[in-house]
Amino acid sequence: MKNSSMTLLSLLTCTGVVCAEPTTVAGPIQPGVYQFAQSDQLREYKLCTYEMCQLTPEGVHVTKRTSVVTVQGAIALASDTDAENYMVFYPSGKEGDENARRILRRRYLVELKPGASLEEVRERCGIHKMEPVAPGSKFLVCEEESSGKVLKQLDIIANDHGVERVEPLLASPRKKHLIPNDPFFEEGGIPFDPADLLSEDSYQWYLKNEGTNGGIAGIDINVEGAWDQATGAGVVIGIVDDGVLVDDGVVAGSLDLDPNASGPHENFNDGAANATLGGSFNDTHGTAVAGLACATFEDAFGMAGAAPGANFASIRLVGEGQLTDDVQTAEALTSGLDQIDIYNNSWGPGESEAVLIPESDVVMSALERGVTEGRGGAGAIYVFSAGNDATIEDNSNFSSLTSSQYTIAVGAVTNIGKAAPYSEPGANLIVSAPSGGGTQSMLTTTYEVGFDVDGNIVRIPTHFDSYTGTSASASLVSGVVALMLEAKPNLGWRDVQDILIRTATKNDPDNTEWYTNADGLNFHHNYGAGLVNAEAAVQAAAARINNLPPRDAPVSKLSFTGQQDIPEGESIERIFDLSDDPNMKIEHVELRLRVFTERKGDLEVVLVSPSGTRSVLSPSQVNNDDEDSIVNYVFMTARNWGEGSAGEWTLSITDANSNGIEAAYNDASLTVHGVQDANAPIIPGPVLIGSRTIFADLEVPVDYAIETINATDVTVGALPAALVYDEVERSITGVPVEAGIFSFPITLTGPTGQSVVDVTIVVRPISGALGGAVEVDLPTFAGGDIPWSLETGVTLDQEDAVRSGVGLGDGQESVFGFNGLPEGVIIFNWSVSSQSYSDANIAPATGLPVSPNDRLWFNLGGDVPQSWAAFIDGERSFGSPFFPRGTIAVPMPAISNNPRWIYRKDNDFAGGQDAAYLDQVQFVDTKSFMDDVRRAGNFVDSFDVEFGGKTMWLPFEISAGSPPNGNPTGPRELLRTSSVGNGQTVSMSAWLEGPGTLDFRCAVSSEPNDVFEFLVDGAPRETRSGNVSFIAGTVSYDLPEGLHYIEFRYRKDFTVSGGFDWVLLDDVIFTPTGTAASMAARFGVHPSDMDKDYDGDGYTTHEEMVFGGDPNVRDIPSNLPKFVKDGSGSFLEFAVNLELGDVTISAQHSPDLESWEDADNAVMDRREGNMEFYRIPVEPSAAVNNLYYRVIAKPRP
Repeated sequence: MKNSSMTLLSLLTCTGVVCAEPTTVAGPIQPGVYQFAQSDQLREYKLCTYEMCQLTPEGVHVTKRTSVVTVQGAIALASDTDAENYMVFYPSGKEGDENARRILRRRYLVELKPGASLEEVRERCGIHKMEPVAPGSKFLVCEEESSGKVLKQLDIIANDHGVERVEPLLASPRKKHLIPNDPFFEEGGIPFDPADLLSEDSYQWYLKNEGTNGGIAGIDINVEGAWDQATGAGVVIGIVDDGVLVDDGVVAGSLDLDPNASGPHENFNDGAANATLGGSFNDTHGTAVAGLACATFEDAFGMAGAAPGANFASIRLVGEGQLTDDVQTAEALTSGLDQIDIYNNSWGPGESEAVLIPESDVVMSALERGVTEGRGGAGAIYVFSAGNDATIEDNSNFSSLTSSQYTIAVGAVTNIGKAAPYSEPGANLIVSAPSGGGTQSMLTTTYEVGFDVDGNIVRIPTHFDSYTGTSASASLVSGVVALMLEAKPNLGWRDVQDILIRTATKNDPDNTEWYTNADGLNFHHNYGAGLVNAEAAVQAAAARINNLPPRDAPVSKLSFTGQQDIPEGESIERIFDLSDDPNMKIEHVELRLRVFTERKGDLEVVLVSPSGTRSVLSPSQVNNDDEDSIVNYVFMTARNWGEGSAGEWTLSITDANSNGIEAAYNDASLTVHGVQDANAPIIPGPVLIGSRTIFADLEVPVDYAIETINATDVTVGALPAALVYDEVERSITGVPVEAGIFSFPITLTGPTGQSVVDVTIVVRPISGALGGAVEVDLPTFAGGDIPWSLETGVTLDQEDAVRSGVGLGDGQESVFGFNGLPEGVIIFNWSVSSQSYSDANIAPATGLPVSPNDRLWFNLGGDVPQSWAAFIDGERSFGSPFFPRGTIAVPMPAISNNPRWIYRKDNDFAGGQDAAYLDQVQFVDTKSFMDDVRRAGNFVDSFDVEFGGKTMWLPFEISAGSPPNGNPTGPRELLRTSSVGNGQTVSMSAWLEGPGTLDFRCAVSSEPNDVFEFLVDGAPRETRSGNVSFIAGTVSYDLPEGLHYIEFRYRKDFTVSGGFDWVLLDDVIFTPTGTAASMAARFGVHPSDMDKDYDGDGYTTHEEMVFGGDPNVRDIPSNLPKFVKDGSGSFLEFAVNLELGDVTISAQHSPDLESWEDADNAVMDRREGNMEFYRIPVEPSAAVNNLYYRVIAKPRP
């Protein structure tokens, strides 16, 4: 019950006092359904009434069916202290699933608030046994006499003012595996650890994907068989990153990492020279990377890395807020060169644009030195993450670090085997490895920030399961390379690349972009040679008798004809004829290029080998407005690995955008690296150079030229109606008369054979209206390339919704909306399944996204990305009708508004279902919406909140909320943040006059870098991130004297999302100094709990504050109204506390307990400190048989 006003506090007759019943909150949210706080999350469980777990005399837990069929019967059976009966719970929605079964035994976990006394809490809450998890730990293990007693204790302890949080210790069976015994290795094998930031079904799927959680079995690094041969023993991985949490002699590091932390550690950033971490508590990236690469196994603590026997060295180069120059970078890349074998680099340039980033000579020379001098001349191994900016059309070939022949660029694959939406493609990729972006992210090591027993801030090692990005993929490959080097320590750096390429698995096999080169090796621009295969790589390494021969001098050729214009919409070709040069067995091919233009994104640069292997070195980018030319930038391709080099190489440069911006070719040079081999294969097959997707509009002419190499004949399969193939011009022309997506084969015939290429043409139709599907009886607006359509599968109301146009191509959009809506607030639910991104993509000058990606936008008119109110991408679901996750509220300030939902695709690959969805749209007038906000947050009338941002907090009815002020039977609701995407903020603010205390409850469910902030006058005073329960999210802030601007803000970073991706806010109460609530705060009582009887003495906290009691001590308030008698007569005596500026106290009398009158004959008798005592004479009256008195405390007007 929320505190509103105080009515009758004490009713007196001549014989005693009658007090109101205290309000208590206990029990399940509904019969048999409980919300348990676990790892700072609220999770819903159902008590199983037909199963009970029993402990046998042999110490074995056995779950048996029982005859009990009621909730109370199950609790009673589990409350028998003479039997070892434990209650069985299942997560809601997984009832009966043995893998999801959880057992509540006799123990639970408690975290005390700083300064709270263990013994006082134990005594106050009646805890049977209570002791620290470890000496000095803030976590306490509690034990009761029975499982049933635990269930009853949870709510009692959660409401204790000395407790930060309480969590049931739900036990579950562990799946065993031959190797390793680390509990996170297997699906379902999660030990409960209060410091872990884990969802219910986390496991190390990237080591062994069992096909759970929406994944596909076998999409992993296939490491089990490799561990039979090697674990990485004797190999050192340098973690070039922001540092790794290890034992420094003061604070213990991670049990997963400490055994392998051999060093040499070096810090090229802030702090001591050998410090493994800097001053920022946000530098957790390197710890996560190290865990994936080489966390030790068989420690029964948590997880295993890809190379659990390898050692690591922390090389701190980057860090939050730190700058790094080229010398530091070069030093880091050669640090400990005589001891470190592998350098993992899960970082990249700071730019968040799809621009070319050449590195300086000092950096590139450091790489060359590493492969020359490292590992005793065999060469250090440099592993780099491909980059996370695919959603802004970035390419891994655009950075000299990842396009270097000396580095292994690694892309990311999701748990369903598809390219992660953020993973940058490129002809330079060597292999790919698992990461997030699918239906499950990565579990790895990290740390939380907490306090030791002395109150010092410390890092606490733990795990979290929302890690994602190509950083994770690179870490796994570094671990695989460590296994290879243990199996064959003298492998050269080129041998490592060769083995990785030749043993990789062809993931996503139905994708038509796979190409088999002349040496029989498969390549894909998204995956390199495919998914890394640890077992096959280790076997190949062990079996390799001789390393690759030393390289011969590279073959180079310059193409220079003077400046030549590139016609818009057309291509120019340049030939590098290596027919007279020695045939090389190719490893890496480099192209140095100079093209002058004011828009690099218009250009597509393609290199075709003599065998017809097509490498897209720089794809065209419709949304990339980079104005820089290509000036002596070196691109690299690995797609020709193993082919022969002799013959004609074709460079094709296309100006793909007819926008009036000119481009001119100047020169290019080709360099082929490898070993001379007259027998290296050359198969000059026919090649289609041009685009393999055609976009057309209904009833608009099409003209598609078929550009080929080595094709003497071209035949085209069945075309859509009204389109024809011109054999003379080798072009497809016509006017489409039918909308849809059509595929047809193009068969190329050349001197050495045939190749068949599938080409797709997308014909965009005319749209219609769909208002009823989103519960709006208004005409709709439709626009873009393909209209939105009716959706009956993905909905919130389980009936219908609308979805973006099916078959959108790269650079296209689908638009839905309404016109002419009045001023107010629009509330809607949205969902998307698309690409996403995880790095910053904001222009500093404007604060707007640089370019769109596969993303669902919302605005009130105008073009995106220039004009937007909110956007989402990646995997964002509706949730359910009972627990919606995709709800958002946006103000519509104009007299007439034109809301638009725009699903827009970039020029890269698709992700997820490649679709956006919309349901349950509402229009609310501003006053009604603000009234609902104040009610849901329980704001007092003087708390005048306002919204200044693009999106709003909104009411949310949920059992975790509280009823409105003054209405205990009203809906239980609170406030939640709108569902927004990366880089966005949801804010609510108000002006308050101090002094006073501001109290509120908040719960957070997010990834660690998405932050909820409470700000006062622009300065953050409280922050929460990750997974924080209401128990841990209770805040009380003393506001100093004066007028202050307060703000509640949820700020998302530019990386991934995690958890429910929201903040819940409730019981926002401002208590001016000099009130009953402010007095109660001294006793640790929250203002919303003024009507609770904490100590069980029959008096609420409010009553105790008014009449001189202690809410934590079972007593009788010392200043209750009472009858006194002295020599001058009989009196009713009551007291007034002068500190309580918000309460007026008065006495009344009545002859019948119905009609009451003020007793205006009260006279002050004395003053004791802050208390004034008043007396009213009580005299017998012949006119009245009985006279009743009462004392009332009311809110001061």
